[in-house]
Amino acid sequence: MALHFDYALRLRSNSVKTPGLYGYAGVVVHRSASLASMYSFGAGLQHNLLMGIDIIVVGIVLWCVIRATPWLNRHISQTGINVVIRLMGLILLALAVEFIAGGLKGLFPALS
Repeated sequence: MALHFDYALRLRSNSVKTPGLYGYAGVVVHRSASLASMYSFGAGLQHNLLMGIDIIVVGIVLWCVIRATPWLNRHISQTGINVVIRLMGLILLALAVEFIAGGLKGLFPALS
């Protein structure tokens, strides 16, 4: 993971304008890890292998996205970049509302 964030910091220092991408990547990792933890395959080797494969796949996808950022900046107009940023913000907002609603249901069981 340190390699990904190091690359992201170098991109930011080179004035590549992609706000929101790097924060969203962390949310994707957290969300996929929480989704994977919802399914229980039992304790043992199979469970550990599946979790390890999931983590590796998410890491590879994120690495590809971060590596493609300069190419995307060259080939997508500023309007397209703004649309992608707004869509990612909308997805992030939906996740935040879901987490808040889940927390409120935990605090106040009568809301369920």
